[in-house]
Amino acid sequence: MRSTKTMSKDQWVEILKACGMTEDDMHRWHIEFERSLPEAHTDFLESLGIDDEEVARIKAWSKE
Repeated sequence: MRSTKTMSKDQWVEILKACGMTEDDMHRWHIEFERSLPEAHTDFLESLGIDDEEVARIKAWSKE
């Protein structure tokens, strides 16, 4: 496993926006990712350099 991050959260969000995703679309994306593959969702968020507290918030938000 790599020890360096290849993409930041901001870069990822900009790519999604450039593809036409809205905030609601991104929320639904997180909901489906969390529902289908919760551990992979965590790994993905951490790979973007997101700290544990924000990962926990995103995962909770994805379960609403």
